[in-house]
Amino acid sequence: TLCGTVVFMALIINAFGNIVDNRVEAYRKGLVRYRFKNHVVFLGSNEVIIGMLDHLATIEKFRKKKFVVLTSEDCESVRDNVTSHISAQARKLDITFLYGERNQEESLYSIYIDKASHIYIVGEDNEMERDSVSVESWNIIKDIRKKASETSDMVAKCYLVLDRQSSSWIFNKMPADPVSGIETNI
Repeated sequence: TLCGTVVFMALIINAFGNIVDNRVEAYRKGLVRYRFKNHVVFLGSNEVIIGMLDHLATIEKFRKKKFVVLTSEDCESVRDNVTSHISAQARKLDITFLYGERNQEESLYSIYIDKASHIYIVGEDNEMERDSVSVESWNIIKDIRKKASETSDMVAKCYLVLDRQSSSWIFNKMPADPVSGIETNI
């Protein structure tokens, strides 16, 4: 009986250890999803988010918010890069790094983009078509927020970072949509 109990306990401890190890590994890879509300979203992980996080950490209303960085890069290396370059004040922010494509509707729904208060579409480093993917992402977000605005009156501030002046010019020529539930600045 004693040997059976010891073997059984060893198997139980091993099973729980494996569950915890798998959960930690999934978190490191950015595959664990959480519920967010009234949060700040960064779509992409290029070098500008370091300065943005440093700046937002100095503003009182942002210190209590959760931050979500959705990236298509390796989440572990992005997390290491960002946390090693941001200020000590910005390290106190609650930042979650998640893996996903910013121009896929499922990824945007999984980070609760319809409940975000601020959205920064910054793009990825070394991305060939950063502006076109960012505008495509903005259009998807606009549609998601339009559907959500039927049940909620929360308007999100959206900041779109475009690299090329021609992209900015074309974006400014696009018709405004006052029902989309986002207020966009480029």
